[in-house]
Amino acid sequence: MAGGLRALALGVSAGVSLLLKANLAGLPASLTWISNIVEWTKGWAWVLVPASLLVAFLAFRFRKMIGDPAVIDVVHELLTTYRNKIVSERGSNLEHHHRVTLFRHREWAMVWRRWPWQGWLIPEIRSGETTRNPSCRFKASSDAPDEAEGVAGLAWVSSKDVEISSLPDVSFPNATEEAVADYARITKLSPQAIRKMKPHARSFHAFKVHLSNKRWGVIVIDSKSASLNRGKINDGYNQLMPSLGVLLKRI
Repeated sequence: MAGGLRALALGVSAGVSLLLKANLAGLPASLTWISNIVEWTKGWAWVLVPASLLVAFLAFRFRKMIGDPAVIDVVHELLTTYRNKIVSERGSNLEHHHRVTLFRHREWAMVWRRWPWQGWLIPEIRSGETTRNPSCRFKASSDAPDEAEGVAGLAWVSSKDVEISSLPDVSFPNATEEAVADYARITKLSPQAIRKMKPHARSFHAFKVHLSNKRWGVIVIDSKSASLNRGKINDGYNQLMPSLGVLLKRI
């Protein structure tokens, strides 16, 4: 849709520019309406051309921001395959109990009711078919690393992978205050956030993703199982990254 809008806007700009050079001398009286349209267009060209170019630019930026849908589908399939390899011996078969989420780091992001907007990890793509559109945003400013939030934020500011296991179960409404406080402290979130989210995960593994030798984002693996198999995570990652590294350049 964004691509089509950009093409249309560029077409309008080019069309208006051509009409500015149009010479309608000798046009039959029966086609006076064409002359009226051309004259109107010439009179408003100073608005139409800049406006159409602005729309084309915004459509381009929007398309770049959301990424190529075809590429996103391929990355989603890669993450789902990766998830299946990591948690092949999982105790629960529910997809939202075992997930792989790709976060992209944004130097500036408009996060609702949060300030400052500098330094955030925004979820891009998640494995599976359930909870595919997470609303979580985690603070991860390079200028204020101590304020990083969540497992994703910890991975962004850490020099090594983040591994967490055997977290208390806080997925039920009447989870104890002690369990919620421990979960919040370990995952670097507030108890209020844990109460609101009611996360199922009892284990995490998170690590930075690099693109062209620069930090691009973070991958977070979460599971309802008490622990994750690091060997499977590393083996799966080595198979994932050659393809993922190429695809991320188009997101």
